[in-house]
Amino acid sequence: MLRRRLREIAPVSVEPLTLLLVTFLPLLVVTTAMWIFDDGLRTSWGGAWSLAVRVWLLGFGVPSEVTAGALAAPGTIGSYSFTLMPLGVLIAAVWSSWRSGSRTAQAGPLPTVWIGYALVLAVAVGLLATTASNASARVSLLPALLLPWLLNLIVFVAATLVHAPDSRPGAGVRVLLSRLRAWTHVDEVVAGPFVWAALRGAAVTMVALVGAATIGLTVSVLGNWMSIVAVYESLHGGWTGVIIMSLTQLLYLPNLVIWAIGWVGGAGIAVGTGSLASPLGTLVAPMPAIPVLGAIPTGGSWQIVLLLLPVLAGFVGAWFALRPLAAELVGGWHGWLVVAASAVGQAVATWLVLTVLAALASGALGPGRLQEVGVPIWRMIIPAGFVALGALIAATVLLLRRPALDETANR
Repeated sequence: MLRRRLREIAPVSVEPLTLLLVTFLPLLVVTTAMWIFDDGLRTSWGGAWSLAVRVWLLGFGVPSEVTAGALAAPGTIGSYSFTLMPLGVLIAAVWSSWRSGSRTAQAGPLPTVWIGYALVLAVAVGLLATTASNASARVSLLPALLLPWLLNLIVFVAATLVHAPDSRPGAGVRVLLSRLRAWTHVDEVVAGPFVWAALRGAAVTMVALVGAATIGLTVSVLGNWMSIVAVYESLHGGWTGVIIMSLTQLLYLPNLVIWAIGWVGGAGIAVGTGSLASPLGTLVAPMPAIPVLGAIPTGGSWQIVLLLLPVLAGFVGAWFALRPLAAELVGGWHGWLVVAASAVGQAVATWLVLTVLAALASGALGPGRLQEVGVPIWRMIIPAGFVALGALIAATVLLLRRPALDETANR
């Protein structure tokens, strides 16, 4: 029995190593390059290892407490926290854990697969967490042990559940959704279809916002390229410094996209306490020497037009989600209230997603005023309000077009 169990667990035991290969090894390569070229091999390689571990843990929300040494800010008293998560690490870890779960869903009984993955992952995370602290910075051991282990295990278990019922891609998702709908009795509720329409509308809205933010971020980087280059030159790091800084900034690319959503939506971006950059105006103090921050727009009267983008995103989301249902409603204000309720639900769902994203993409970047960097979470109600406006406009247009929709349905 024991030998058979070990044979079932064996294929799963290498999956946490794949996770570390995808997420931790690139960080270790970068910090080792810093140790070789910047430090000149003057100190122990253990510092490069500990720094890579702390960045990896930071990707799962484990803050670092900077105490002394090269990472401490000159002239500061005491220590300060570094909590700004590199979401690139988190996304890569979620993707790797999901892939591991999909590969091993058929390896054996699911409880056995889960136990094997959990045990090996616990050992790997334990080895990293216990080597993260040094004289320059430290992490709390309990969060370092629990957060990466728990998050990756949850994603892994979810992937095995999705892919276990059927080998065809997506079949498990349909089974889980059907079970969820049966358990919640959502089809028996009159408002059920409109609840699902609100969720679909929020999903389409988020896709539209992410697309608009990505395009806006690209345009802003290209438009402010000379400012970014000037920051690179001021660092005097040479080609190795440019490469290392660029790779480090890539870890925060998802954060920048979320910041761009906040900027386009009117919530704004804060780079330090008391600062705010948005289409309505810009008030920023001197920023840290991070090249990509030079892409933050300086403000302009024409930029207020960009606030139409979240309105358009809300319109598109509601149009795609509510169009199949609008023809089935009665006319007049009764039908409008039903569709409007779904449109408002779409805006609320979008607001919740934006709030979570803002919380993940914001944090402390340094001492003093740099303890507040990112999108002010409470201000995410502003883009959600624009989304609600666009969704309500779409709901109104759909009801006004009911005769055309009815003719299309009858054909």
